[in-house]
Amino acid sequence: MNYGNLIHTYRKKNNMSQKELAQNICTQSVISKIEKNQLTPSIDLFFTLVKRLHIPADEFSEIFYIRTTPDTLNKHKILSILETRNYIELKKYLESIDKTMLSKLEEQYMTYYQSILLYHLHNHLSDAISSLIHLKETLDKTEETFELYANITHSLASFYMESNDLSQVLTCLEEIYTLLPYLTETEFITKYYYSYARCLHSLNKNQEAIEKANLGIKNSVDNHSLYIVADLLLLKSYILKDMTLFSLALDHCNTAELLYTLSNNIVCIDYTKALKHTLQELINQ
Repeated sequence: MNYGNLIHTYRKKNNMSQKELAQNICTQSVISKIEKNQLTPSIDLFFTLVKRLHIPADEFSEIFYIRTTPDTLNKHKILSILETRNYIELKKYLESIDKTMLSKLEEQYMTYYQSILLYHLHNHLSDAISSLIHLKETLDKTEETFELYANITHSLASFYMESNDLSQVLTCLEEIYTLLPYLTETEFITKYYYSYARCLHSLNKNQEAIEKANLGIKNSVDNHSLYIVADLLLLKSYILKDMTLFSLALDHCNTAELLYTLSNNIVCIDYTKALKHTLQELINQ
């Protein structure tokens, strides 16, 4: 099922006209174009319509899929765990894997994930950076390891961001940019745009940060994925808040909260609620 069929089906189930569905959301012509698959709705618009039509998550989940891999080390499962920031669960999952069954590349991925845990679970940022640098330097640069090399570089950018070393962040992101034409993994490209948007926001380049965040959202949605779309929307909310666009920031925040709720991401739901409270106070001033 696609966007248009889903909206059309549930509009009919709710006995609503296109005009009624569009009320205070968009125009009737926009609804018409969506239902005819002439227009792909923005992520905010889509989930506003989902909420109004009471469409259950299992109905639209087939629109947004994430590819799985048959590896012994299930990278799809790990990606899902990382998205919810449940690092204790990641540690347990890595400990459950039979290390004797891993290929050389999977062993290198294990080292990569354990480096991530050094910071996020044990708060050893410098050790995590050192571990990633060593892994990157010792990695055979082949077509097989290309994706891992890019992920290591991206994680280094994220860790340098935590230490506020923005020059190193930009160096890593610029290196990744040269690799983008050879990368096909939707989730990685979305992560790249998210990190670039964060960096630009830290440099007070807010309009450029918004543009990068929009590219990340578009990349996920165009590839039928919701991977870190909520994170991108929440980041946009913070940026828009700094630009004093409080109402627009609140709209993005509401959509982010809905997506976090669907994935039961308790930590990020709390972040979102705190920001919503702040934005509402600013709007009411």
